[in-house]
Parts: sequence; C-alpha cells; structure tokens
Amino acid sequence: MQEMIYDLTKDANSMKFKIGIVLVLVMLLVMPITASEITTIRVDETEHEYVVTYYFIDDFESGIQNWDIFGAEGGPTTAWSTAVEDGNTVLRGTGHNWARLREKEWTNYIFKVKFKIIQGGIHFNYRAAGPDRYFIGVRSDHLYVQKQIGETFYELTKPKELNLDEGWHTLEIRGYDDILNIYIDDELLVKYKDIESPILSGTVAFETLEESEFLIDDVEIKVIAEGAPAAFTTNNLVINPAKVAIGEPVTVAVDVTNTGDFKGTYKAILIIDDVRMETKDVEVVGGATETVTFSPVTKEVLGTYNIAVDDQIGTFRVLKSAAFTVRNLVIRPVEVETGKPVKITVDVMNTGEAKDVYDVMLNIDGAEVETLPISVAGGAMETVSFTIIKEEIGTYSVDVDGQTGSFTVTEQKPGIPGFEAMFAIAGLLAVAYLIRRKR
Repeated sequence: MQEMIYDLTKDANSMKFKIGIVLVLVMLLVMPITASEITTIRVDETEHEYVVTYYFIDDFESGIQNWDIFGAEGGPTTAWSTAVEDGNTVLRGTGHNWARLREKEWTNYIFKVKFKIIQGGIHFNYRAAGPDRYFIGVRSDHLYVQKQIGETFYELTKPKELNLDEGWHTLEIRGYDDILNIYIDDELLVKYKDIESPILSGTVAFETLEESEFLIDDVEIKVIAEGAPAAFTTNNLVINPAKVAIGEPVTVAVDVTNTGDFKGTYKAILIIDDVRMETKDVEVVGGATETVTFSPVTKEVLGTYNIAVDDQIGTFRVLKSAAFTVRNLVIRPVEVETGKPVKITVDVMNTGEAKDVYDVMLNIDGAEVETLPISVAGGAMETVSFTIIKEEIGTYSVDVDGQTGSFTVTEQKPGIPGFEAMFAIAGLLAVAYLIRRKR
C-alpha cells in the first residue's frame, strides 16, 4: 500500500476546517488512489500511451518522515529539512547531501517534482537502487543525464542548454523499461533508450551538490500499469493507380496495426525516392488496425517512383500521356439498297504509354451522327464499329476523325411476280413423279 500525503489547502481559517483536513489525510494514508489516466512516452518519432494506476504524493506539509536524509559519505546531516516560503512548506537542501525516498521502489513510473534554484546544481535521481541510478543534473544554464552502475559512471547524453529563472520550475521523468523521457516545464528535452545494461527499478532521491541550495515541493509518483506498450507494424501498402499520366493523382494508403496493449500514436511517414513527402499521426488502440491515407501525389516528370512507408515499399510509374490516331476506315457495303445496314469501322491507336478514353465521332454528310467512347491501353489498338441504315436514295459522305469515304443507297430492287409459288409447285410435281415411279 502506498503512503500518500495531500495538501488540500494552505490557508484554513477555522479549526473546524482544519479538523476536516486531518480526517481526509488520515483516509488517504490508508486508501490507495485507483483513478487512472493516460500518459505518453516518446521513442524516436513514435508516441506510446500508457495507463497510470495510482500515485504517491508528498508536499512536505507534514514533514519529511517519508525521506532518509544523509550526507555525501552516508552519515547523518541536517542539510535537508523543511522550510516555509510564502506560507508554503517546502523541502530545502544545501551542500553535497541527500534526501532519498524511504522504502519505496517502482519499475515503470513517472517522477515529477517542483524545484527552485537558489544556487548551484542538483541531481534528480531516478531508479536509484544501491549505488546504481540514473541521475539528471540540473543547473540554471544546462541539464545532463548520466548513469552510475557500481563505481562506474556513464554520460548518456550531451548537456542540454537551459535558461531557468529564479522562480519555480518542474522536472518530470517518464520511464518505461529501457526508455527515459525527461521534461523541464512540460518541454520534452531528452528521449533516451538505454540499450546497454538499463537500470529497470528503484526509488527517487535528491542530491544537492557542493555550494548549492535548492527548494523542493510537490513530489509525485505515477505508476504505469503492467502490459505491453504500444508497438506498431505496417502492412497492406496500396498505390492506386500504379500507372498514371503526367499530373494524374496517385493515392497511397497503408494499414497500421498496434500489437501492444495500450493505445498509442504512430507517425506514418510517406517517402518518395528517399525524400520525406508527408507525415501523418494516427492514434491506434491496443490490438487494433487503422488505415492511413496520404494526400494524393502528382508528378510532372516521366519515370518510375519508389514509395516507402516504414518497411512497406512499392512503386508507381508516370507514363507518356495517351495520344490517339484513327486509321483504316472500312465501309461495307459501299452500295446498299434502302433500309439495309451499312457497317463502318475504324481502328483507334494509342501511341502514348498511359491508358485513356477516346471519343470516336461519326459524321455523315457533315453532321454528327454518333459518338462512341473507347478505352485504349498505351501502345494498343482497338476497333470501333458503327451501323447505319438509310431510307433515302443517294450518296452519303462519311468522316470518322479525318478518315473519309462514302456509300451509296439505291432503290430496293423488285422481285419476280409469282416466283415463289412457281417454285413450290415445281417441288410438289417432282415429289409426285418420284412416288409414281416407285409404284
């Protein structure tokens, strides 16, 4: 069970109110906070979200009983004690001395604290376990991150420039497994992944340095729930269409799957020919998949373009625009009786690379009669057919996109009177003759 101390007011004006405060504090000391919230931890360009399950809070209004106070060599010291500033009780540390949180230890947690620089520097210790620890050194003009394992010290990052004034500031350390995020006044200054011998658990401590003086207030620990952090995979890259003409848009989409337990935010980055073109943030709950669709891509230069989103790769081609020629006009028959069909055909050739639709227009005697759209792939040829029936005698001129010709319609020829009846009678006589011969 975690011990918790809350300062619910600093200006109680009545004994009754103060008694109420005491009762609330007693309840908090024996009852954990179960309310949860979401926090984020960033690695590289990816933001992961985690659930915070409970807290430890100390504002020093009830003293320093939660802390072990000792000197740099381990002996007792009075250099850390409470002080009052503007009616508020705070922790004050001077010289090279320590204040270490007593009998508390966590693995994945957030350590947040307010501090005020009087002079010098301080180490904010995180996951301190025996001599092992991460420590964040803070002075008014810079911050640094180091690690101690046994007697060996490691510099983890280059110093970060600061410009802290004489007022109060906030330090926050968010740690999950081997990942550390460090904030000053809510600004993320350090994203670090400790791939070599990470320190995975421990408590927190304050270590003022020689000739230093700091004020500390509102220590807060948020413990991160167990479970796999957000982790992302990409799949199903879609490039549509894969072949386009100059200036024609291409849509790129990819599926992003969160294989972790917690919600997280993934930065989907579209790269074309090694150039970052667009970045989109997508929020994905644990175990779910979201589709990211990028803005349409257009290119004005012919060629093949390489697409990459994370480990998903593909290509699209910008082709020479479609260009059409019409040839091989055929009219059959060129002479026809009224009411009989005439078939007119042409071949449409696409001399470009891109597939497109061409409208083939038939003109008879200079007037548009019919238009047929036809889709022709690059380098391919398609045949288009029209059928015309005319009831008036005459010669008709034909024009199909510059291909010209003509056909003639003549009067329908009359048949021989009674021919059909004579043919039928002759057939019957022939049958009768054969029957008689068989008898």
